[in-house]
This record gives sequence, C-alpha cells and structure tokens, in this order.
Amino acid sequence: MNHIICVKWGKKYESKYVDILKNMCDRHLTVPYTFHCLTEDPTGIRSDVNIIDLPNLVGIKSWWSKLYMFSPELPIKEGTILYFDLDVVIFRNIDHLFGWNPGKFSIIRDFNRCRVDSWSLSNSSCMKWQANTLNYLWNDFSNNPSTIMNNNH
Repeated sequence: MNHIICVKWGKKYESKYVDILKNMCDRHLTVPYTFHCLTEDPTGIRSDVNIIDLPNLVGIKSWWSKLYMFSPELPIKEGTILYFDLDVVIFRNIDHLFGWNPGKFSIIRDFNRCRVDSWSLSNSSCMKWQANTLNYLWNDFSNNPSTIMNNNH
C-alpha cells in the first residue's frame, strides 16, 4: 500500500496548499495511493483527503510537529510513506519514488547547499520510509523536545 502524507500546522499555509499538493499527486502518480494530511485544523481541506488529527503538542512549534509522523500512534501501520512539505512542486511522474531504495529511509540532500562538497545535511521537505518502522524518532524526540529543538536547526 502506498501513502502520501503532508502536515498542515498553524497558519503558515492555508488549506488550499493541501488541495494543490493532492492535485499534483493525482496528476503525477499512476500507482494507487492514499493521500493523508496530518493537521490540527482540517477546515477547508477537500473531502478525498484522509485527515489525521495532529494532537496538541505542547511546547512543539513550527515544522517540528512533522516528527509526529513517526509516532507509534500514527494510524498508518503498513506500506510505503512519501512525505512532502506543502510548498513542494511536483511536475512529472513520481511512481518510482515508492520503489526507491526499498525498505530504507530516504531523504533529499539539502538542495540549498548542494554545490558544497562537504555539506552532508538533509532537507526534510521530501522523505520516504516504511510505515511503523521509525517510531524511535518520535519517542526520542517527545521525551526531550526542547533539548533536541535547541541543538538542531
């Protein structure tokens, strides 16, 4: 089973960004998939998007809330998950991403510094993993969010 998930948290992006990302996926995928949005406010999101409630994460702000995708509480229990930020643009077929590096976590390289040979950081705007396999990421983070947020960009 194939899943695409996005996170809409706070007021930075309106619900139309979820709809736009869903439209791009519909146009550029030929394999079956389910589209999910993890959000605390589903107002205005189209009805064919599966809404996953983002709990009130006290003290966790901004994009850090996307780590909840790795929570054992996330209702997606099997299959391959592709995550896209709401400002990602998809302009051609992405079927191959579901089969890329099977069973392994994949994340794009930080494209803002891609020409710096020694730069090894990643950009979490596009990721892929197997559902229910990286729960330790959420567990470790939720046990000490302020230290992790303070020590990482």
